[in-house]
Amino acid sequence: MAVTRVCDTTAQTVLPRSGDTTHKDFPTGHYILPDTNVSLAQMDLIESNYFTPPTIIRQTVMEEVRHRSLPLCFPHNN
Repeated sequence: MAVTRVCDTTAQTVLPRSGDTTHKDFPTGHYILPDTNVSLAQMDLIESNYFTPPTIIRQTVMEEVRHRSLPLCFPHNN
C-alpha cells in the first residue's frame, strides 16, 4: 500500500499473520515499516506494482509526508 491511498474499510484483505515469507533472510516473515524520509525519497518505489511486500504506513508518517509534500500525496490535484 502506498502512502497516497487509504485502506478500504470493507475490504477482506488483511496483512498476512507472518508477513512476507518469500525473502531468504527472513524465513519466518517480515513487514515493511517505512519512516517519513524513506516514504518521501522512495515514493515511486512504494507506489510501484513491483513493490509487493506487506507494508504498514503509520499515521504519523502519513501526516508528516502530507505536511512536507502535499503534491506527493495528491499528485492529480494540480
